[in-house]
Amino acid sequence: MKKIVLFFLIVLILILSGAFLLLGYLGLLPGISNLLVKQKDLGVEVNPNLVVSLYDEVGFMNNILSLEEPTSSDLIYTGVRDLSREFSSEELSSMLSSWSMECSYVPFRNAQVKISDDGTVEFSAILLTNSAVDLANRLGYSDEQIETAKNFVNLISDEIPFYIKGNGGAINNSVNINPSVMQLGNVKIPSSYFPEISAGIEDSIERRASQVEGLFARELSFNQGKMNFEGTIPSAVDLE
Repeated sequence: MKKIVLFFLIVLILILSGAFLLLGYLGLLPGISNLLVKQKDLGVEVNPNLVVSLYDEVGFMNNILSLEEPTSSDLIYTGVRDLSREFSSEELSSMLSSWSMECSYVPFRNAQVKISDDGTVEFSAILLTNSAVDLANRLGYSDEQIETAKNFVNLISDEIPFYIKGNGGAINNSVNINPSVMQLGNVKIPSSYFPEISAGIEDSIERRASQVEGLFARELSFNQGKMNFEGTIPSAVDLE
C-alpha cells in the first residue's frame, strides 16, 4: 500500500513540475520564465558613442543624456530642425537603448533593430509590462483600456521577450506596420491577431509622436539595410 501511495505522489510531483516548467517556458511564471525564455539575439551591437555622435551631427541637444538613473518625469521638447538622413541598424538600436536608460516608462530594454536589404525589419527586446502600463497612462488611454491591459499583464511575467518581423513605414506621422512574425516569450502569436496588435502598436507610436514637439515624419521607410527619414525633429529635450 505504501509503495502505491509513494508511486502516485511521485507521479503528482512530476506532473506539477512539468506544469510549472511549461508555464515558465511560455513566459507565465516570472522566476522560471527568466531562466527558460531567452530574447532573440539579432546580432546588432549597441554603442552609446554612436548616440552622442548622432546628436552632435544633427544638432539635437539631449539634456537628460547624463542622468544616472532613469527619470519618471515627463520630457519637454523644444525647437524644430529639418532632417533628411539614413539610419543604420546599429544607430537605431543604440538610440532605443539610450532611451530605455533615460526614462523609466520606456516599455522595453535590450532593444535591437535589424534592417535587411529588402526592407524587412526585425525588432527584439525585453518587454517591461509594468512600464507599458505606465506609458499607457501617459499616452492618454482610458481607464477601461488600461484596466484591460492590466488584466493581461497579470497573466504574464513582468519582463518577457518580444519579437516582431515585417515591414512598414510612416507618411505624415501616420504609421503603418505589416508583421509577418510576432512572438511573445516562446509563443508565436497566431496571424489572426496581427491586425489588432498592429493597430495598437501604430496608435501608441502616433500618440507618442504627437507629444513630441517638432517631430514630424513626412516620410519614413526601410530599404537597403537603412531607415530613411524625411521630416523634422526637435532641437532639444529637457526634464519637465
